[in-house]
Amino acid sequence: MKSNLKKVFKNNKLISLLYYNFYGIVRNKILNRTRRIFKDNSNVFYNSFGIEIGGPSDIFKKNGALPIYEIVSNIDNINFSDITFWGQIGTGNNFMFNPHKLNGNQFITDATDLGMIEDNKYDFLLSSHVLEHIANPIKALLEWKRVLKNEGYILIILPSHKHTFDRNRILTELNHLILDYKNDTKENDDTHFDEIIRLHDVEIDTTVSSFDEHVRRTLDNFSSRIVHHHTFDMNLLISLLEYCSFDVIDSQFIKPYNLVVLAKKV
Repeated sequence: MKSNLKKVFKNNKLISLLYYNFYGIVRNKILNRTRRIFKDNSNVFYNSFGIEIGGPSDIFKKNGALPIYEIVSNIDNINFSDITFWGQIGTGNNFMFNPHKLNGNQFITDATDLGMIEDNKYDFLLSSHVLEHIANPIKALLEWKRVLKNEGYILIILPSHKHTFDRNRILTELNHLILDYKNDTKENDDTHFDEIIRLHDVEIDTTVSSFDEHVRRTLDNFSSRIVHHHTFDMNLLISLLEYCSFDVIDSQFIKPYNLVVLAKKV
């Protein structure tokens, strides 16, 4: 049946054209719906200078749900190592976020320590699927706030735990994150490793091929930073930002699993 349908589409250009036009219209409507938070707040990023923690991120590219790279003036970048699970990078003026714009500056450092960057430098900060990999999220957020200008903006994207391979784990509580901060938890922390190994849904994790690989990768997390130390929903993410004295401006869930929150430094 499928092969017959393929022949029909291949041999009938009119049907093929109508189908792909319809598909394009539907796809564009879906993208436009998911971009509401970007459309409503694009002025925040227009011609502004910012920094991204991790990245570059597909979601911020031209065809992504939040095409921020298209409208900014420049973006610097932070990565914890010059070799990561996601690729190889190097320090210097080589952060290529948009081929039509000048490269940003690439810093290699932990996201909880941006000591090489002065206070109040950036108009905005982006972070997509990074904070869950950090053992001490409050320490990181306070450091990110430090390098933002007064009334600068932060856009945070985290995975909703119930829509990812974390779905079997218990949702982290704000008090736990506060204790991690007060106890000055380091990035080599292994508090959650037993839970992660037992409850991680390997079958839906496309980045790992077997349970044994998942175990090895978890135990070697300080090198790979692949582990999700904590799990989040929208309420926790908003509460966390408010605890760090950010004023939450807008929020949206973007399928399939993205919790997106825009907040302002106050």
